[in-house]
Amino acid sequence: MKHKTIYFSAIFLILTTFIFPFKRKNKQKPVLKPKPCCVLGLATYLGESAVILEQICKSKSRMTIYFHTKNMSGTCAHPPSTILIDQKGRRYPLLNSIGIPDCSSGKLNQKPDSKFRWIFKAFTEDVKTFTLKEVEDDVTIGMQYWIWKDVDVSHCNFK
Repeated sequence: MKHKTIYFSAIFLILTTFIFPFKRKNKQKPVLKPKPCCVLGLATYLGESAVILEQICKSKSRMTIYFHTKNMSGTCAHPPSTILIDQKGRRYPLLNSIGIPDCSSGKLNQKPDSKFRWIFKAFTEDVKTFTLKEVEDDVTIGMQYWIWKDVDVSHCNFK
């Protein structure tokens, strides 16, 4: 009887090893230092629709601005006509747009509620306010434009 118990125990251990293999320990992923961010939640309204400037995150060389559209489809980004100017008149170029198509491609975002981000060259340390706007050019003629005037970031800690 004792041998049968050992025999069944051994079979049970072998079967469960194949059916439920031991989980291997995952290598620990490096912990990324979070970027300093500042939540703003500022909306630009176009009729029943809105574009919300949710937050700004700063790294050493870039400033990423996160947006969210509400009830607005048919959006696109056009970096040459997107201007960010600080309170001293310094301009920061738009380096990249992620999440909505470039207007020059002829495509438009069709999702009425979507998230996207624009990446600019990083602000200098003394920026207290900025204006972010789009202007009309040959590619964006006839489109609606977004503008955020005198956005206060003096309370933000980007260090």
